[in-house]
This record gives sequence, C-alpha cells and structure tokens, in this order.
Amino acid sequence: MSKCEFRLESLQDISLANVRIDQVKSLTDLNLLDAGRITLAFARNSSLPMNLTANIEVKNPNKKTAGLNELRWILYIDDVKMAEGESKQRFEVPAQGTNILPLKVNLDLKKAMRGKSRSALLKFAFNMAGFGSSASRVKIRAKPSFKVLGGTIRYPGYIKITKEYTSE
Repeated sequence: MSKCEFRLESLQDISLANVRIDQVKSLTDLNLLDAGRITLAFARNSSLPMNLTANIEVKNPNKKTAGLNELRWILYIDDVKMAEGESKQRFEVPAQGTNILPLKVNLDLKKAMRGKSRSALLKFAFNMAGFGSSASRVKIRAKPSFKVLGGTIRYPGYIKITKEYTSE
C-alpha cells in the first residue's frame, strides 16, 4: 500500500434529515414533504443527521496485490472536522489495478458545525449535494493497517485525500 495512490472519487447517497439531496439540482426539485422535513429538522434544537458514502479510488502500481485490514479515517469539510471512524473490512487492490473503497459516513451536522448559522448549515449541505453557490473542500485523512505474521502494522502517518465540490 505504500506506493498506492488515493483519490476521492465521489460522494454519493447524500441525505440530510433522511432526505436524499444528492439527486436534487436546485431547491425547487425538493417536493413539499422533503422540504418540510429539512425545515423541521433545522427548526428543532436536536440533531440534524447527514449520511453519505465517500468513495476512495485506490490505484496500485505494484506488481503484487495490495491489501489492508483496517482503515482509520477522519473527514473534514471546509477544514471543519465532521466525523471519524474505522473500517475493519479487508480491502484489496489487484496488482497494477484500481479498486473503490466505500466509506459510510454518518454525522450530526448541527453538532459538527456547532455555533454556525442555519444559513451556513444549509449552504454547506447544498454544496455537498452539488448545487450550492460556492465550493466546499472535502479532506479525508486515512491511516491503513496491515496484518503481517499475526501482528498489525499501522501506516506511520495519515494519507491525505482531498477534493473540491462545486455546482459547476
């Protein structure tokens, strides 16, 4: 894995307050019920769940299969730490090939962006869905682990994977 290249290929299955927003191209695409769910979630003082899948493309230039057993990750959006987690599923990339590693991310947008205005929260969510008015930078810091001879070896630092999302 040391010579593998990592790239954030896409974000998909983005939902806000259990409303899929990655298929929405403008606010007018939201039906009345979905708009009401999002509005109600913003109005309440409780959580605002946001779920997505971050698809990481891994290219293996090596002549042998590359694999990892665990991946610790931290997701930042616009330099705000949003969520962190760990994938314990074995992942392999064939020799001189490519594979997609999907990371399921569940976060509370209100908690992650505590102190921000409602308009800032909406702007952020819609930028992630691809129809906001400005760009959002997504960064994932990933630390893979490998099983070797019955022991676990952790990558010495974090691999930084970044991408900018905009409506254009």
